[in-house]
Amino acid sequence: MWSVYPRNRTRPRQSVELVYENNLLKKGADVRATRTAFLGVLPLVIVFMVCGCASPPTAQELAQRLDNPGSTLRITVNSMPPGATVYGEAGGALGRPLGTTPLTLRYMGDYRGIYGDCPDETLDSEMKSDTPFSAGRVFVAFKCWVMKEGYAPYRLYCVLDDRHPYPGPFGAPNYWQVFFGTQKVLTVPLVPVGPAAPLVPGSKY
Repeated sequence: MWSVYPRNRTRPRQSVELVYENNLLKKGADVRATRTAFLGVLPLVIVFMVCGCASPPTAQELAQRLDNPGSTLRITVNSMPPGATVYGEAGGALGRPLGTTPLTLRYMGDYRGIYGDCPDETLDSEMKSDTPFSAGRVFVAFKCWVMKEGYAPYRLYCVLDDRHPYPGPFGAPNYWQVFFGTQKVLTVPLVPVGPAAPLVPGSKY
């Protein structure tokens, strides 16, 4: 077989050690690129798993949670004198009648949302996140109207939680801790007045 190289010159060869070293460098670069890509996608995967796949609790789970004081937020509304009607609040107007004092309302809350006794008309909540993995602010307040014929209407508003929790996984217990074992008793001192106007849900006072 004829060679294109002169006889007095040696054909250049790449050493086995150099080839092996180059292969290692290439594999290392591939591993780093794969790891970087994985870490870039991981937050999106976690957010999808935590938030995107969440479904509301079943009726059985909700009943079990609400029956357990350690896994619920419980608000008891009292009035002096008792027997006043407790109403929710919808858009600044009188909401639905919820019962008469003393009245206990129960709520459960986790990454799926807030459930229980009419939370849409009795709770103001803000779960604001700086990033998908840290809670920037948690705010929860209880609100209602307490009314009794012959007494002035009373709007009750009580802040239950207003914090900037430590950074942690979205939906961690610290984020929702007010809904685990918190019990509040709120007593409203009603003031007597003259003949009261009819109480009409949807009216503003």
